[in-house]
Amino acid sequence: MTDDFISYRDFEDVDRILSILPDRSEEYWLRGSLENGYKVFELLRDKIPVYKKYLLKHNIDIRSIKSPDDFHKLPIMVKEDYLKHFKFEELLIGGPDDIKSFYMSSGSSGEPSVWPRLEISNIAYSYFVNFYYTFYWKIDKRKTLYISALDLGVWASGNLQFHAASYCAHRHSFTFANPGADYPYIYQTLKKLSEYYDQIIIASYPSFARRLLDYLESKKDINIKKLNIHFMLGGEPHTVEWRQYILQKIGLPKEDLTGVMDYYGTSDSGGPGSSTPLTTLIQNLCLNDNNLCFELFNQRTVPSLFQQNPTLYVESVNGNILVSYPGQLPLCRYDSGDTGGVLKYSEVIDKLSKCGYDVLSILKKRGFYNSVWKWSFVYLTGRSDLSINIGGAIVYPRDIEGLFFSALTRNINSFKLSVENDE
Repeated sequence: MTDDFISYRDFEDVDRILSILPDRSEEYWLRGSLENGYKVFELLRDKIPVYKKYLLKHNIDIRSIKSPDDFHKLPIMVKEDYLKHFKFEELLIGGPDDIKSFYMSSGSSGEPSVWPRLEISNIAYSYFVNFYYTFYWKIDKRKTLYISALDLGVWASGNLQFHAASYCAHRHSFTFANPGADYPYIYQTLKKLSEYYDQIIIASYPSFARRLLDYLESKKDINIKKLNIHFMLGGEPHTVEWRQYILQKIGLPKEDLTGVMDYYGTSDSGGPGSSTPLTTLIQNLCLNDNNLCFELFNQRTVPSLFQQNPTLYVESVNGNILVSYPGQLPLCRYDSGDTGGVLKYSEVIDKLSKCGYDVLSILKKRGFYNSVWKWSFVYLTGRSDLSINIGGAIVYPRDIEGLFFSALTRNINSFKLSVENDE
């Protein structure tokens, strides 16, 4: 590591970066991530000619943005006035011929979009996955069977996890399989191979994870509570009650801080954040203390909570999450479509203390030493395009998800929520 702000390359040496992270000040992270956001602007300024036109459309002279302190003068990018306004080839560093690979978004807000992927971005993602898996589950010391239940094809999540699993397999005693969302193949993999490993990691969407466990429980020749299963989840939100329900299914106490972890990643803007033992602890505390939840998030419902990827700049404006991402199609102050907020580390710790919680002491008692980093927090309350209006009330799936984890409703695996108007 040099005197410059850390980059994704520093996460390749996990032991070294873990020894350094706790000692860095909050100001170091705040300033460094802002400078990374400014570097994305410089990339657009120097490599994407139409960005100058885009700024002029918003009455901004590109020459007036001279330093990171000017960064927040830049307009917020949205699909309609940037991505859909210019030709695809005009938005790329290089051109279509320079695209080595691409992924597609799921199209939850309309038709799927194409997102070119730099090889360096795949490498960075692999470094971060290896870092987190080592931190969470000590894959450098435990024989690990990794199963990806994520879809491959053109979708980002499954392909990224494939690249990351390949990287981990070359560094550790780490075996991976990619059966996708296929219950029988996952069952057969566990039945035939699980006895040779210390732990199992399953990467999945939350909705599939619950149905998978129900399927495995129906098999008499496998005991999922004895397999030391951990879940890495992404792609959609879930409630704290849901996580605690899953933890108990795999034989862990519902207060466990690393058995079920989450990755906040998007096809368009990389990986803005990940859960940590600290974020999981805060969510558990908020579930049992509505006043704390309201103090932190100004709402009674516990949101998804992550700590920010320090190599990206993430911000919140009017309840919308903005990400600046230096990809082959660089995005600066891009509206991700996610709603929520960004909180400074010190702000969160102060509010926790005000409500009577010394989370650092709690973590130490739970065995987490030197594992708190002063990264900002990103919380998600939903997506602006994944809700319905019932009588004026905006309803998200998470608002009723908790109803489905009782004895009366345990046989309901999934549900669809919609509004239809009669004539």
